[in-house]
Amino acid sequence: MENERKKTEKLVKQWLSKNWLSKLKNIKTLILFELIYKAIFLIVMVPLVRALMKVTLKLSGFSYLTLENLIAFIASPASIAAIALLFILISVFIYVEMMSLIVYYHSSLRFRKIRVSHVFFPGLWESFRLIKRKGNRALNFYALFYYFVYSLPLLLGMIMQMRIPAYLLDAILNLKSVVIGLLILLCAAAYFVYRGIFVLHYCSFDEMNFKDAYRMSCKTLKGHGAKIASAMIGYNVLLCLFYIALYYGVVFLSGLIIYRTVSETLVVAVFLTTFDQINLYFSLIAGMLSIIVNCSLVTRLFLQYKLTDMKGETQILAMQEKISEVEDSLVFENRSLWFRIRKSKYTRTVVFVGGLSFALVGLYFGQNFKSNILINREPLFGTAISAHRGFSSVAPENTIPAIQAAIDNLSDYAEIDVQETKDGEIILLHDSNLKRTTGKNQYIWNLTYEELEKIDAGKKFGRGFEGTRIPKLEEVLALCQNTIKLNIELKINSHEKQLVEEVVRLIEEYGMEEQCVLSSVNYGALGRVKALNPDLKTGYIMSFAYGYFYNWENADFFSVKSSFISKEMIRYAHSLGKGIHAWTVNSIAEIERMKQLGVDNIITDQPVRVREIVYGEGLNSTFQEFINSLFK
Repeated sequence: MENERKKTEKLVKQWLSKNWLSKLKNIKTLILFELIYKAIFLIVMVPLVRALMKVTLKLSGFSYLTLENLIAFIASPASIAAIALLFILISVFIYVEMMSLIVYYHSSLRFRKIRVSHVFFPGLWESFRLIKRKGNRALNFYALFYYFVYSLPLLLGMIMQMRIPAYLLDAILNLKSVVIGLLILLCAAAYFVYRGIFVLHYCSFDEMNFKDAYRMSCKTLKGHGAKIASAMIGYNVLLCLFYIALYYGVVFLSGLIIYRTVSETLVVAVFLTTFDQINLYFSLIAGMLSIIVNCSLVTRLFLQYKLTDMKGETQILAMQEKISEVEDSLVFENRSLWFRIRKSKYTRTVVFVGGLSFALVGLYFGQNFKSNILINREPLFGTAISAHRGFSSVAPENTIPAIQAAIDNLSDYAEIDVQETKDGEIILLHDSNLKRTTGKNQYIWNLTYEELEKIDAGKKFGRGFEGTRIPKLEEVLALCQNTIKLNIELKINSHEKQLVEEVVRLIEEYGMEEQCVLSSVNYGALGRVKALNPDLKTGYIMSFAYGYFYNWENADFFSVKSSFISKEMIRYAHSLGKGIHAWTVNSIAEIERMKQLGVDNIITDQPVRVREIVYGEGLNSTFQEFINSLFK
């Protein structure tokens, strides 16, 4: 009996070793499938999440999502419906992905060349086939939990890398019982999923329903639990070590490249922004590798212990034939552009859904290549940075060079001021009189734009800016489209005729409703903005703050002189879904205070300094020392 088992184990190892070599031959196909599938996922989910967030915020009566109103937002009927929809869609995406990977491993046992279509379409067909079976209706939700267990080391690493604002961290730590309860629930869910680690394989290989597959998975673990657990832990420890080595290597290499290609004044700011981008893209790549490695490992373990429990070579060969049934259910005939699938009641659905998914890839990238909407530096829970009147400490305020400097220095927003000329043109200017910035003692409402063009707006700032003009808002919108957000302050001086209407029209004409916010010291002007376009975000500017003003409906945020901002002000505003913008914050001490309070936006003449202070905390000391050493 023992000799027979050893013989079986030897045959299994030989077969699986050969199978592993076959998978290596098709590794390009596997990686290409994952890249395409992840692209489809992002293409569908990113715009959908944004749209749902926008709609649910509006239906819930909030302008901003903050820590203080997060629970109320999630508990609203609109949010519950949106979360349920996302949960279903994500679970379906992950379920199809995992079934496609299982099909890939099935196909690799045939020792033949595999194409992406041989992975995706059979996986989609198999997903429909299994979930239709009685008792498998919730199989996609189980696959979602599966995915989280597979990606647990990666998720822990991402959480450790997250830059959590101090006020948010304090709030989390004050909810110890909730945190402990969630951890216990997470561990229980992980244990439940671990016991059913072979559910999808039993459903696919042995035509079982979920209940029987879970029971068989538990039975397999009972006999080989220690070996399976040690293999899973061992592989994931090695995977984590690989992630860490690759991650730090990429970060250090990025630091060197930035140092060689960027001016010294921008090195830290550019590195901090690059650091965030590295975290984002590395997480996507690591997630792809994690699911590939763990799904491959689980499949191998399933086959190894299922075959080892069999007796004799005949049964093993029979099992090999059994494994191939999923692929054999689909017959592919290669043609120049098309392939044919054996007639099935699901064929049209599979082809339609699969073809539509691939078409979305081209459509999405075609529409968004220029706009690049996936790049958004503004944090969800954190502080955005606005360059005051453009980067006005290095270039003349409210001019193209100042705004270009704000873009080059990676500011999240450029704060600008707009007024109306005598002939109705919308231009950038803070004071009503031109004397301070140009030396000309003229009021803006007495000048046409043709007369204004002849005035030098840069000579007084410095010789290097001689000939700089006062720009039209239209020029600035064209420059900033898809590069930087704008906080446009409406300067109401009682001489304007169509200032509000023209500004709103230009923003809509350039399609920058999501990229611009409008602010003013005149609350009536904000009401006019909302009447013209309720979706535009508006802010009320306050040089002095007293009383209860947080529920003013025409203000989505309040722009307040920083010395008047307190923790209570932020808490009240956030509880009603309103934001707090602080102006004009330049000293290190005040920047630190705003950071600790958790304001939503810091308006400053020193955006690079603010970025270093606000986001430098997310960069560990090793990288800070590394960057500093580059200047020695």
